[in-house]
Amino acid sequence: MDIAELIHTTETVSIRNPKRHQCTWPGCGKSFSRPSDTARHYRIHTNDRPFRCDIPWCGKRFIQRSALTVHLRTHSGERPHTCEFDGCGKSFSDSSSLARHRRIHTGNRPYRCQVAGCSKSYTKKMFLIRHEQKCHGRPQPRVITPPSALAILPLTSSSSSSVSSSSTSSPSPSSLSPLTPITNPVTLLPPPPCCSHPTSPPLTRTLSSIFNESSASLFATM
Repeated sequence: MDIAELIHTTETVSIRNPKRHQCTWPGCGKSFSRPSDTARHYRIHTNDRPFRCDIPWCGKRFIQRSALTVHLRTHSGERPHTCEFDGCGKSFSDSSSLARHRRIHTGNRPYRCQVAGCSKSYTKKMFLIRHEQKCHGRPQPRVITPPSALAILPLTSSSSSSVSSSSTSSPSPSSLSPLTPITNPVTLLPPPPCCSHPTSPPLTRTLSSIFNESSASLFATM
């Protein structure tokens, strides 16, 4: 039995009996006929789960003991609740699942569409939700994508065209300003003896001569 069924069960019991014990959680206001029901309901707000599965690799926790008992049957494979209809013989681990299964035989459809003019009804609430989303445009639950999962957006047409135009266009020769030669010569030192080759001549060219030669060759090709 999940939390939704727990709330529904406590509300059903409280209809038959006076509601004398009210939940003190701010904004709740639900009331119950027995203090134990109120204490059990209060765990929904505090998320207190005192009943823990003792299977070493499981460790799941539950709000009430009956939910733990049903959960333990998933480990043991026990299905004590059997359908009594002839020719069926299906069995389930909890009575709530058996009650939902009986609706297949009885035709009971307690979940009815509340939209005006629609008479659809279903055996399960999730079937009703799917119907409302598909036929009546009920919004689906919003999923927030973390920033790390966001894909990198492609470049827009304007930005991509500007990038392509800037990369393909070349400046005209008239727009090039003449390079100013370096007048302060800097003599390049020869490599150390450990790195010099015996047959290589010493390096005596200056940085200014190399720069002036490259500038002259650049303007010669324009």
